[in-house]
Amino acid sequence: MSNTQVKTILILAANPKSNTVRLWKWNFDYLLWEGCVFMREHFKTNPTDVEKSEISNMCDRMIAVPNR
Repeated sequence: MSNTQVKTILILAANPKSNTVRLWKWNFDYLLWEGCVFMREHFKTNPTDVEKSEISNMCDRMIAVPNR
């Protein structure tokens, strides 16, 4: 069994107009991976973006992790 720890984000949102409450449970690592995939596509069409280097370096480390 692996010792990897799953980081989970819980978000609670209430809507007083409809008297509803919603709870979302998100896996942080998966959301970060999805964000990196999105940013890689963004940089393909916006190669001069000033934040490309910093974000690309972070995403290179993230996407290099297997099984994501």
